[in-house]
Amino acid sequence: MALPSKRISIDLLSVRVLMNIPNPIHSNKENYEEGVVYIYTFNDGGGIILHEGALMQFEVDSYKPSVVVHKKEHTIYIGKENDRCWRKDVCKGLRFYYYNVPSNHKKQYDRIFDTMKILKRK
Repeated sequence: MALPSKRISIDLLSVRVLMNIPNPIHSNKENYEEGVVYIYTFNDGGGIILHEGALMQFEVDSYKPSVVVHKKEHTIYIGKENDRCWRKDVCKGLRFYYYNVPSNHKKQYDRIFDTMKILKRK
């Protein structure tokens, strides 16, 4: 993921998420009765999911974490599945995931998540 990144703004139900990501090869937004989901896929096979709402499960939710980090109102689950890295962040009804990430790109995806900004929508 040595590609240049761009700053994007994503409106979920109650918040706006600002994050720097490389150009995705595919992106999809799905509104459903209880929420909204954004999915981005990248050249290295990795993906990012941003979700707010209820009654939605993703394959990553079934993975067993090797590390769980509890912060103030924020829990981070980290692991590997099929020799690929994944991470799930849960914070105040929001869920952010990266998945299928090659080990040599994990730091770049961590940086995307660690530097994202979450702003309340008016």
